[in-house]
Amino acid sequence: MRFLKVLGSAAVVVSLIGCTTTNDPMADDKLIACAGAVTGNLTYMERMALPDDAVITVNLSDISLADAPATVISSVSFRADGRQVPFNFTLPFASEQVKAAQTIAVSAKITQGDRLLFITTSVNEVLTQGKPSAANLVLERVR
Repeated sequence: MRFLKVLGSAAVVVSLIGCTTTNDPMADDKLIACAGAVTGNLTYMERMALPDDAVITVNLSDISLADAPATVISSVSFRADGRQVPFNFTLPFASEQVKAAQTIAVSAKITQGDRLLFITTSVNEVLTQGKPSAANLVLERVR
């Protein structure tokens, strides 16, 4: 019986992975329907440790329009807190946020306060037009 309880709890947790919540007070249901998630990891090539207060930010964005800023679909930020690269990430998205004709990309940056330390310098397409749902990002040091 205990096994079934644990198994049931694990199924609930697995079903919630990749879902996002909203802070909209008008929303009846705080859980937004999930289409899936983009997963991956990020690293950089320099042999240096990140400061404890470094903040890692990863964005899933629609970059379809060349003459307009990217539209962020999903974003995650977290502090390094003494941890070092590689960092894993999961970017959940709702089905209405991603259309087949869009160009979707993952980007990342590492900051310390207002100072930019590392950033992605290449386009990392995912999800649409036959692209995978995972990305391995290599960030470049900002000098």
